Amino acid sequence: MSFIIFSDFRHRDLVEILALYFLALYFAPLTNDKNRSYAYTNFIRALSAGGYNMDDMRFVADSILGRLAKWLRVLGYDTYYQTSYPPEVMDALIREGRLMLTRHRKRAEKSGKGAVFIHGNHVGEQLISLARELQMAPPPSTWFSRCLICNAQLRQALESEARERVPEYVFHQNMNQIRFCPSCGRYFWPGSHRSTMAAQLREWGFPVDH
Repeated sequence: MSFIIFSDFRHRDLVEILALYFLALYFAPLTNDKNRSYAYTNFIRALSAGGYNMDDMRFVADSILGRLAKWLRVLGYDTYYQTSYPPEVMDALIREGRLMLTRHRKRAEKSGKGAVFIHGNHVGEQLISLARELQMAPPPSTWFSRCLICNAQLRQALESEARERVPEYVFHQNMNQIRFCPSCGRYFWPGSHRSTMAAQLREWGFPVDH
């Protein structure tokens, strides 16, 4: 495996190659677990394409994991969620490259590499367990970058449009940080709710910029 990675990056700076090499070693133990090997495979594929980013890890959460789906979106992960799924819809989402998160052990076993069985009954322990299992380390710059309702990537709001859609004090204090969802039209900005959620992520062990 080391030879393959080096050959893929023979034109890169030596320091970058070594960094990628040690990352691969860090992920190597994941190949021993049929569920986690899916994440390892995506990681190596992303390295071969020139780098690893959060777009390479996409999820679909089953119908009883709505809170987990929400927190994954808070972290910036593309996480598809519905309150119910026809069987063919879930299968199609897995085929398109999404990793299924499920509380149903038999469903996880049936899906093999395409699924992860979620342990725990509370969203905090579920998120912590999943992050450890898949070695997830989302940078704080990606937090709060998705709509918590639609899962769409948020966009910078235009001043002319935001002025009529957010409270006046928010517009004047946070114009450069106002985002909107192109799917549902909701507007988002830094506030007490966001600060509370960031504090919860820190409590769960997710690092923040200093």
